[in-house]
Amino acid sequence: MFKRASRLSFLIGSFLMFLFTSFASAQIPQIPTGLRWLNSAQTTTGNWPAVETTEYYSTSAALDAVYVFEPTSSTYTEGLTWLSSQAVSPTDYLSRRIAALKRAGMDASAEVEVLLYYRDLVVGGWGTHKGFDDGILDTTLALQALRSANYSDFGVLFQAINYLTSNQKNDGGWGFKDDAVSNVYLTATILQMLASYNNVTFNVQSSIDKAVAYLLSKQNADGGFGSSPSKVYESALALDALIASGSNVSAVVPATVNYLTTSQSANGSWNDDPYSTALALRALASVRPNLSVASVSFTNPMPREGETITLTANVRNSGYDSASDIVVRFYLGDPSAGGMQIGVDQILPSLSVNSSSQASISQSFTGTGGKTIFVVADPDNTISETSESDNKSSSRIWVATEPDIAVYSEDLKPSTYVPSAGTAFTLEYKVRNLGESETGAFTISLYDGDPASGGTLLQTGNISGLTGTEVRTGTIGVTLRGDGAHTLYLVADSGNQITELTKASNIA
Repeated sequence: MFKRASRLSFLIGSFLMFLFTSFASAQIPQIPTGLRWLNSAQTTTGNWPAVETTEYYSTSAALDAVYVFEPTSSTYTEGLTWLSSQAVSPTDYLSRRIAALKRAGMDASAEVEVLLYYRDLVVGGWGTHKGFDDGILDTTLALQALRSANYSDFGVLFQAINYLTSNQKNDGGWGFKDDAVSNVYLTATILQMLASYNNVTFNVQSSIDKAVAYLLSKQNADGGFGSSPSKVYESALALDALIASGSNVSAVVPATVNYLTTSQSANGSWNDDPYSTALALRALASVRPNLSVASVSFTNPMPREGETITLTANVRNSGYDSASDIVVRFYLGDPSAGGMQIGVDQILPSLSVNSSSQASISQSFTGTGGKTIFVVADPDNTISETSESDNKSSSRIWVATEPDIAVYSEDLKPSTYVPSAGTAFTLEYKVRNLGESETGAFTISLYDGDPASGGTLLQTGNISGLTGTEVRTGTIGVTLRGDGAHTLYLVADSGNQITELTKASNIA
């Protein structure tokens, strides 16, 4: 049985129990040296020693960091074995155990049952044990543990979150007691927990926004956070939480990264402390790019069948670090629903922070009608990002039918039906494009008599082109020679300039 940590250790015993993804490649150079030191600091029994906090806290934080970078390493396996073998009972220790077990895919149902037993059924929060006064931090750690266990009882979660949000102070932060001032450590811890629930189970954006504002107001001149001088663990927690909040904090991230990287000791550690080193590594790992497909456009959004057009995706990096060798892939249809890749992968060499670049392919389509083009940036998830939710975008094109020019006898209306021989009159006509594609320019010809049987050409005219489904009205001058009956024929595209679906309706 472990003795509960002292208040000092309790304050700095940060708890990171979120759904981590493997960090494929560390882009910040201080990360590899810090990770080497952290691995070397592990004891032969698998734990990390107590320096600024207890060995249980140190080991929990170290496992969080190692999992981000080396989730299959012996360092992680041995540390997890040690952590899961410890007999624990306080809420904070129990919560860490639940998170560690669930992250490793292990059963934690017994621990979750005990944690729920500790819950205050009246207020809805947690204290150290069953019957202890509710505490802000214990409730936060319990909620983090339940999130990692995918616990879904809405009533339990709502009451606990409501307990926390109702205790948020006017300055946006939280203190350990009602009469205590807000502090960076607790506010950052709660902010990251709330971010994991926001818009998943609850809408706590208002509390998140106020917490972000509080933390931003507590950044020191050196770029760090905490009571001046800045503290590594508070700076790391604040950076991690601000990024997790989803707010735009690009203005403050570089200074905090600079504080953390310049605070690293020559041996790779931060303060020769596993706990501080683990938090710093985890925070630096959160400084990642965020790729999104901002738009998808086409040189012609209504091409004909078989017409080659250019498809262009505008890819943006709205994250906090640069990205390189970015694969951009185009699909006909949603790839998550069986859509097929079109074209070949396009590679963007690099995207710096807040920059964008374009990737394009040329493509033609068979079959008319609507088609949805999807574009995915980093489709194989080889780049670790702050969010993968905006890597895909789509836009519609319409593959149009070929032009189909038509004239009808009922659309031919002479100004007189009994003209005098040699006297000019006008013929009003309508020419239609029954197809969806633009025709381009073509000629019309008016004949006295069927042109197929030797009819006489009277007039020709030029049509500048008809858009899809357009109907154009015009007039043409006519002078007939000789008395008696005359039959007029109007031929559209008499010069065969336009490729059409059919020529059957080109004469009337």
